[in-house]
Amino acid sequence: VALTGKETEFEIYFEPLQIWLSISVYSPKKGYFVAVFQNITERKGTEEALRIERDRLQAVTQNIGVGLAVISKDHRTLWANEILKQIFGKVEGKVCYSIYNQRTDPCPGCGLRDIVEAGRDRVVHEREAKDCNGNTIWLEIVSTPIKDKEGNITGVLEVVVPITERKKAEEKIEEYAEELVVMNKQLKVETKRAKESDRLKSEFLANMSHEIRTPLTAISGASRLLNESSLSSEQRKLCDIIAQSGRNLLELINDILDLAIIETGEAKLEEEEFSLRETLKKLIPGFKLEAKEKGIELDLIYSDSLPLRIISDEGKLIQILSNLITNALKFTEKGKVEVRLESLADSKIEIFVKDTGIGISKAKLPYIFNKFYQVDGTVKRKYQGTGLGLTIVKELANILGEKIEVKSEPKKGSTFSVSFPYRPVEGKVEEIVSHKEQTKPKPKIRQKARGDINILIAEDDDFNYYIIDRFLKDYTTTRAKDGKEVLEKIEKTKYDLILMDIQMPGMDGLTATRKIREKNKDFPIIALTAKAMQGDEERCLAAGCTDYISKPIVLDELIAKIEQYITKRPARKQESFSVRKEERG
Repeated sequence: VALTGKETEFEIYFEPLQIWLSISVYSPKKGYFVAVFQNITERKGTEEALRIERDRLQAVTQNIGVGLAVISKDHRTLWANEILKQIFGKVEGKVCYSIYNQRTDPCPGCGLRDIVEAGRDRVVHEREAKDCNGNTIWLEIVSTPIKDKEGNITGVLEVVVPITERKKAEEKIEEYAEELVVMNKQLKVETKRAKESDRLKSEFLANMSHEIRTPLTAISGASRLLNESSLSSEQRKLCDIIAQSGRNLLELINDILDLAIIETGEAKLEEEEFSLRETLKKLIPGFKLEAKEKGIELDLIYSDSLPLRIISDEGKLIQILSNLITNALKFTEKGKVEVRLESLADSKIEIFVKDTGIGISKAKLPYIFNKFYQVDGTVKRKYQGTGLGLTIVKELANILGEKIEVKSEPKKGSTFSVSFPYRPVEGKVEEIVSHKEQTKPKPKIRQKARGDINILIAEDDDFNYYIIDRFLKDYTTTRAKDGKEVLEKIEKTKYDLILMDIQMPGMDGLTATRKIREKNKDFPIIALTAKAMQGDEERCLAAGCTDYISKPIVLDELIAKIEQYITKRPARKQESFSVRKEERG
């Protein structure tokens, strides 16, 4: 600059001060130069922000999903985004009416004209057009004014939305206007039906469950009784087939009902205080029998920090444990199944179910929680089942906000784990340091002769009554076919316990129970019913039943319940009582 006298200007970033500088250099006379430094850091920051905003705006306009165009007052296209170009080809510089309709004058209902001449702030109109391939299309064009600093309109921004499919649908609707009226009437009827769909579905599932569980009691009971009689090896094998088929059918019913409740959104978190140990005592015995029959061990282990009482969802805890234990027992031919519960620091119970069963390959692990999934056809044929148990556990864990995890190795076994959240009950802690229950094959239970115990069996189904009566052959039993007959019999005879079916003709079991409770509050009544939907047990207990057993009946569970309540009552101190009858005019 000093030599040539030519002025120059440039920008640099000065690292030591971390600033941007604009440097202007000129020569006041030959051989000399003057440099003027200006701090432009703020300006550069503004330019960078504008660049980012411009790039962002460009990204939005190119990916917004609709066509965009800037149209001048003389109808010339100044700018268009890629989507509009994909529809019409090159459009910059062309007048808009030549683009849309190959016209030589503005289109009828032109948005630009309405905005410029009528002063409207927004114009929406639909128009038929030809795309770059000559196809007829329909567009919805939304025009809004573009103004300069003085507020003068310089053009419009047009948002172009293809609506060809919508127009076809509208034309179709117009063609069938009369049919639409009929459809609307049908829709009203369907809407009314839809309001009852959940109720009807629940009613269907409840009826299906009841109607299948009722004969299952006779099937499973008859096979049990036959198995305890003198049979040939072939006959005993047939009895085992009947019993196992009944168990498979029951598992199918339970899984379908559980999954249906979850999928309809009815499975809500229901917290209440309960004894964790008592819950396990009620749950485990049924699985002990299955483990005993298979000749494997079932270990139940409590950690030393497991709380005595908790506030949580007992029903979902039972469902999770039941499905995991059932799955473990099903796929374990020898060895043992270990159920372990540990208390975590964040008010959660960690449930582990470990087995020495067939195991699962790593390739199959991601799929085992899918509905109806079976590892392979051979496993399905050998072990039977719906493939829903693990799906149910996963869905229940989701409701609880937890995840289920699994570790497995083929031919060595699997370990499933899931956390179960709870709230502690203040002042109540575990009294025993640790607890372990082992279940090994044991001799069959031998019932003591209890002919002095008088039991009233309320059961309308002849087959089921026969099976229950045979189960209780060591007791004195009497039958009532409905609730009214129950009330009549307890007026005349002293009974130590009532087994109450719920769904009976005439007066049902719940009504009969309520009437009994009006007179005697502590009389043992065990609901023995095929009603096994969610909430059925609670309804039975709320009506006054002392306990609840769902059909099909497990003999050992039934005997255990009877003995539990009979031993609590003083022998032969019960007085007869009458129940007030409603007088009907």
